[in-house]
Amino acid sequence: MGKDSKKKKENNSNANRQLFDAAATEQVIESNSIMAQFVKMPTGTQLITLFLFNTALVFLSGIATLPWLTEYDKANDTANGDNVLSITVATVYFQVIAGFMLQYMSLNFFDGGPNALLFATFLMLLTFAKHIFADDLIPPKAMMVLSVGLTASLIYSESIGRKAFIAFHGLNALAFFYNPQTPLLATFPHIAPGSDTHRIGLHFFEVFAVMEVVIAWMALQNSSKECLAYSFLLVFTAMAWHAVDGSRGPPVPVVFFCGEKLRGAKRRATNMIFKLVIWMR
Repeated sequence: MGKDSKKKKENNSNANRQLFDAAATEQVIESNSIMAQFVKMPTGTQLITLFLFNTALVFLSGIATLPWLTEYDKANDTANGDNVLSITVATVYFQVIAGFMLQYMSLNFFDGGPNALLFATFLMLLTFAKHIFADDLIPPKAMMVLSVGLTASLIYSESIGRKAFIAFHGLNALAFFYNPQTPLLATFPHIAPGSDTHRIGLHFFEVFAVMEVVIAWMALQNSSKECLAYSFLLVFTAMAWHAVDGSRGPPVPVVFFCGEKLRGAKRRATNMIFKLVIWMR
C-alpha cells in the first residue's frame, strides 16, 4: 500500500513537472516575439525560399550585379558600366554571400548534425572551386589549407570536427572584421588601396564577418530555433548599421524579406530597426 501511494505521488509529481515545463516553454516563446515568429513558421518553407533565392543569386549575379551594386553603394554613385573591376568584385562577392546562405540553409536542413557541418564545408569548397576554375581567381591560401584540414577533421570525428568547424569560422570572422584588406588583396591584387573598388570590397568583408559569426553560432547551438531567430536579428542589425553608416546595404527586397520575418510579432526594437533600414534606403 505504501509503495502504491509513493508511486502515485511520483507520477503526480512527474505530471506536474511536465505541465510546468510545457507552460514555461510556452511562456518563453510567447515572451520573445522573434522566437515565436520562427517557431510558428514552417521550417521547410523558409529553407525552400532561401534555397531558391540564393541559387538564383548565384546564377543571375552577373546580370543583377550592376543594379544591386547601385543599391549597395548608392551614396557614392560608383556603380557604373565603366567601373569594370568594381563590377567583377561585386559579382564574385555576391556569389560568396550566396554560398554563405546555402551553408546557413544546410545547417538548418540537417538540424546542426554532423552531416550539416560536412555539407556546409562541401559547399564552401565548391565556392572555392568555382572561383578557381570559372573566375580564374585564387582565394586566400590560408583559408583553402585550413578548409582541407577542417574537412579531414569532420570525417575523422564528429566531436573534433565540430570544434574545428566552430574555430575555423570564428577565426575567419575575426580576420574579416579586423583585417579585411589582406584577404581582399590576396584575391584581387590589382585593387588600389583607397579606391572605390577597395572600399566596396571592404564593405563586403564586413558582411562576410557577420555571416561567419552566424555559421559558427549555428554549429555551436546545433541549429536551435532560438539560434535561427537571433541569427536573423544579427543579420538585420548589420543591415541597419550599413544603412546608417553610409547608406549602404542590400536591395530593398532583401531588407523586406529579412525584416518581415522579424517584424510580425510586434517586438519594439525589431520594428525600430526595420523602419530605420527602410527609411535610410
